[in-house]
Amino acid sequence: MDAFPTRPMSAAMPAARTAPAWLAVAVVVAIWLLSRPYIGVRHDGVLYLGQVLQQLHPGLLDRDFFFAFGSQDRFSIFSSVLAAGQRAWGLPAAQLMVLLTCQAALVAVAAWLVRSLPGAAERWLALVSLGAMSHFYGGFGIFSFAENFVTARTVAEPTALLALALWVAGRRVAAVPVWLAAAAMHPLVALPVAAVVWCLQLQLDRRWLWLAAATPLMLVPAALGIAPFSGLLTPLDEPWLKPVRDLSPHLFISHWLQVDWMALLMDVGVLVAASRMLGPTLAALARATLLALAGLFALSWVGADLLHNQLITGLQLWRVQWVAHLLVVLVLPALLWRLWSSRLVDRLHAVVTALAVCAVNGAWESSWLLCAMAAGTFALRRGGHELDVRIARLALAASGLALVGLSVALAARSLLAMQASMVDVEPALVAWSVLRVPTVSLGLAAWLLMAWNHQSLRILAGAIVSALLVWGCLAWDRRSEWTRELERAQPGSHPFAARIPAGAQVYWPDHLAASWAWLGRPSHFSHQQAAGMLFNRGTALEFSRRREPLEALLMQAELCQILGTLERNANPAETCVPEQEILDDICRHPAGPDFMILPYGERRGVVATWTFERGAQRHTLYLYDCKQLR
Repeated sequence: MDAFPTRPMSAAMPAARTAPAWLAVAVVVAIWLLSRPYIGVRHDGVLYLGQVLQQLHPGLLDRDFFFAFGSQDRFSIFSSVLAAGQRAWGLPAAQLMVLLTCQAALVAVAAWLVRSLPGAAERWLALVSLGAMSHFYGGFGIFSFAENFVTARTVAEPTALLALALWVAGRRVAAVPVWLAAAAMHPLVALPVAAVVWCLQLQLDRRWLWLAAATPLMLVPAALGIAPFSGLLTPLDEPWLKPVRDLSPHLFISHWLQVDWMALLMDVGVLVAASRMLGPTLAALARATLLALAGLFALSWVGADLLHNQLITGLQLWRVQWVAHLLVVLVLPALLWRLWSSRLVDRLHAVVTALAVCAVNGAWESSWLLCAMAAGTFALRRGGHELDVRIARLALAASGLALVGLSVALAARSLLAMQASMVDVEPALVAWSVLRVPTVSLGLAAWLLMAWNHQSLRILAGAIVSALLVWGCLAWDRRSEWTRELERAQPGSHPFAARIPAGAQVYWPDHLAASWAWLGRPSHFSHQQAAGMLFNRGTALEFSRRREPLEALLMQAELCQILGTLERNANPAETCVPEQEILDDICRHPAGPDFMILPYGERRGVVATWTFERGAQRHTLYLYDCKQLR
């Protein structure tokens, strides 16, 4: 029996009542595959790859400063699990199996979570929305849920969501071990779910407030120096705080950008509407999520932004937004339909809200204005005001046209951005740019589901769904030839490895994964390696020490990136060659590397050359021995 029993709701979406389940599943899968292509190991997936290599090849990367002071791997069992899979099936297969299994699990749990929605179309469109809408949360576009690469979050998210769904369904005995499994994978993903569950219980019994009284007990392990609780008594001093704040401003909510706050504001607005318009189960969940958002964001601001407390900063309590945003994405279609099924002023609010959601979803610069308009129409309908019919219809038509125009503009901007970054715009990328606009993906899915109710349209709908599904399956794997070669490689198999002694420090800009997985050598410096500096003061200090001699080269690389954006045909190997003196200074510095791999040669210090050529990809790299430049 549900802890929050459901009741019938009016204005349920009537479409797709006779559409077969296979058609709806095919629509969801096709939209997901076309909207979320797989591009292999990247982002934080590189760090987990390194942790797996350390388990499979003990000591291989001990001299790498990401591992030298202890990585966050000690707080998770994920690397051990992934290492077992990689040992059994190899890197490419293990990554694919984990990703596909966990994404399917997330969709399945989400379907169970929204089962209280009365209309079949509402439930199916919730899953289409989950596939098409942006999953980004937090500041600076760093994190998203259901990412298209493998990390501990990949496993922890569906597991934690399952624990939440079990708790909501009243199956608490089963929910607890499931949540513990999620916490063992990624504590920072599981913690917000526990906060939401606590807020759920507060709605049923205020005595749960006494659980907060146990918080001071954390001071006991903190005083004993037990990690991570010891961070509760550890402030981030200036030499530690500065590199953390410079490289990871998303950790401090007072540094977030306007678009980040607009996304949070939109999530809050949709959750408020859900708490009023949906049935008891989802309404209670929306209220609990709002409470958790308010409490954890306040605690994050005080503990991280004001006090610079190491533990509170490290817990990244603002990550509760992943739960909030996932719930928002799921309930949005149902909320918009209920508004559309009511008065003219409600319809106007629905269209303006859709405008704001599209703008925020696409990180549109003027999203704040559309959010303000949505707040205005909300105030109109909450105040019980009735608009003149002619004025309301005119405003509704204008908002509808604006929604169409914004949708076209968002798709066009995505395509132009790909062209500016010198990416070949293929049909699959065009589909990705178009389908990631919610009005397009949700509108297409709704039409396909409704078309099945009309005998004359069934063949057309089935053909479109089949074509989209086949195309999605064929186009989903977007890994480059470089990534495929990297994933197949064994540590030490790269041709340069024969000239680099084991344990030697190699500076290979923007190729941390290749340094670890292909060369099998410690990376001298990469911004990705600084991910662990929040948990280790030594990592932060070493990062700053190693960055100093590279400042001139890094600055030139930034200028070259700008040049490459302005001049599409510019060749970095020709236009961005640093002065020999810069390379000499890097190698002479006490914190300099032993070797460097750079895309420009015919310089002093080059001891080997290697050309990668697969299909249309071709580039030449040069190995520099720093002993010859000192």
